[in-house]
Amino acid sequence: MTSQNPTRFDNYPPESDPRDADFEEPSDDLPRRAVLPPPPDSHVGRRVAIGLLIGVPVLSLSLAAINRTSSPSPSAEATAAADPTGQGPTGTGSGREQVAVGGHYTVTVPDGWTYVGDGGGGFHFSNGVNRLSASGREVPPSTRAVEELDLLARQHHEDFTGKINDPADDSTDHVQRAHLIGSGKFQGISAMLIAELWIDEFGSGLLTKQLLTVSPSSDVAMAAQRMVDELSASF
Repeated sequence: MTSQNPTRFDNYPPESDPRDADFEEPSDDLPRRAVLPPPPDSHVGRRVAIGLLIGVPVLSLSLAAINRTSSPSPSAEATAAADPTGQGPTGTGSGREQVAVGGHYTVTVPDGWTYVGDGGGGFHFSNGVNRLSASGREVPPSTRAVEELDLLARQHHEDFTGKINDPADDSTDHVQRAHLIGSGKFQGISAMLIAELWIDEFGSGLLTKQLLTVSPSSDVAMAAQRMVDELSASF
């Protein structure tokens, strides 16, 4: 019998399982890691943080705006305190106090005189029972002051009763001007009414009206006339 060599087999490494490619059995001499819960979604955390950073300042600004709206400003409180009637600014002259009638005509209020706005840009000045009213007017540039004052003279003059003369025309080439004088009683006291109207070439006008129970040469009457002269200085 012929002897045969035993069949030879090449030793090939065993095929590896792909599922075990990244797996490594931990060694007994290495500590095993504790299993921790997965961290929260980082995108959600950032959104919450950003929301807080933005929301807090916005909320603060909103609260500040509400406080400013609900609380009157110092200027509003000062105006309310100075204007209890809601008509306009009020005050007492000191020889330095100035007001602007109609936004155009400025006057210094003399000592001893008080003033109150009429709610339309005009003012009423008083010294005792003596009065000076001043207001701005806007009329067509072609308006004649003497005709306009004649219409105004027919209107009610507070408690003044008496005779009112026809207006006199004092116009120049650039300014329409008229005045009238009346005599009678004011609040039961002998009084004189003096009304004057100026209108410039653009139709802007100033109307003044004095009701005086004192002599024209008295300090009160002279102070009233100085106010009229100061108001009308721009004409």
